[in-house]
Amino acid sequence: MPIGRFSQMILISVGLLVAALLGARAHAEDRFDVIAQLKHWQARTSFRQDLPEREKDQRLQLISRLIFQVERKYQENSLRDFFSVTLKEMIKTDQMTANQSFLSQELFLLSLKESYETLLENKEDPLVFIESFTEFSSVTNPVSADEFAETRSYFDGKNVLAAKTMSLEEVSEILEEKEKALPEIERKWFDLKTPLPQEFTPIEQPRTFSQHFQNPVI
Repeated sequence: MPIGRFSQMILISVGLLVAALLGARAHAEDRFDVIAQLKHWQARTSFRQDLPEREKDQRLQLISRLIFQVERKYQENSLRDFFSVTLKEMIKTDQMTANQSFLSQELFLLSLKESYETLLENKEDPLVFIESFTEFSSVTNPVSADEFAETRSYFDGKNVLAAKTMSLEEVSEILEEKEKALPEIERKWFDLKTPLPQEFTPIEQPRTFSQHFQNPVI
């Protein structure tokens, strides 16, 4: 019996929470935690009903390949370096095989590898990055590394945040709202339309000794 939409969303939400908790430890490069994080990603993907069958199959195949690599080759050294090498080896394998079903996955891996090597932040979890790229790109119709880069603006130490481009009018409206929120005494500093004499009266400079005798005050 198909899983209801509400139940599916609960499963995905719980899975993402568990993955985030495991991800923090996986980034600490414990092999069993890395495998657990991959298997949670695999389970969440298998329950999804919003993915076309071919895309779901390709994602599950990708995750299975990553699990295989971690189980047999990961020595709990640098997880970042491990996946950098692993992606290259997976691409090489796909290029050597005669099975054309690997073609779209090869193109995906090429874009993923380029993004991974150029965009991954120093403190960012490599597996979270790989899953994020997969979600944005899809395996069957991969996007370029440049397209993915446009969604990433800066890393705050925990999450990658995207900047929102704003027009000049939007910026002006935001500044106007900020100005209105200021106390009256502070707002005067921003009111460029107020004539200067109403806000500032120059202090008369002291007369010099010579000026005093040239124009004595009577």
